[in-house]
Formats: sequence, C-alpha cells, structure tokens
Amino acid sequence: MFSRSGFSISGVQYCAVPMGLVPNNFLSIFEYFAKQDIIDVYYIPFSDGNTGEQFKPNPSRSFNPEVFSEEELKVLDETARRFGKTSTAEIIDLSHREKAWIENKEGHQIIDYNYGFMLNVQGLFS
Repeated sequence: MFSRSGFSISGVQYCAVPMGLVPNNFLSIFEYFAKQDIIDVYYIPFSDGNTGEQFKPNPSRSFNPEVFSEEELKVLDETARRFGKTSTAEIIDLSHREKAWIENKEGHQIIDYNYGFMLNVQGLFS
C-alpha cells in the first residue's frame, strides 16, 4: 500500500526479527487483539523443533470493509490472492530476501517505510 500511495494501511512501524518483518511490539498488539476476541492464537510446531504462533481472525467476528478505502481493499484482496496459500516458512523465506530485512536484521531495527519502494514482491501486484 505504501509504495502505491505513500501511506500504510496499519500505520505502525515494522522491525526485522529472525522470523521476518513484523509490526514493532507485535506481541503487545496481538495480545491486545486476542483479549478483545478479534483474533485467535494457534501454536504451530515447526520441523526444527521450535513452536510458532499463528494469528487468525476470530470466525465469530465479521470483516468491516467500511474502515478501509477502496484502494486499501484492493491491496488487501491482491495480497490475500497472492499469499493466501503460502506457508509460514515460505513467507519467512520471502521476507529474508527483502532488502528491508537484510539491512535491518542486526539489532532488530525499525524499518524505514521507504523500503516499500524496493520490495521484491512489488511487481507481483498490478
């Protein structure tokens, strides 16, 4: 969204962590959403013995498209179509190829939004 409009959908800063690019303070954000019953948290075992968390919308809550602009809805739809069947491991691998992650992984630095103009996946969206 940022590369198209200069604005992010979420409005939050992102940082580079070993699992990829995530919202800064993502655990606090997801804990808040879980306590509000907006999302459900699932624990997924990885083949390397680690366990990851998967956050999914609470099925009893309906999507409210009115909080998004028409362009934001288009980007969300394109993203879901492109990555909807992509595994967690594949998403991690893709994120590790991004300049934003490569240049900010040391120290889990905050990522400048201007990296949005350099995304490898950018060309996948029309």
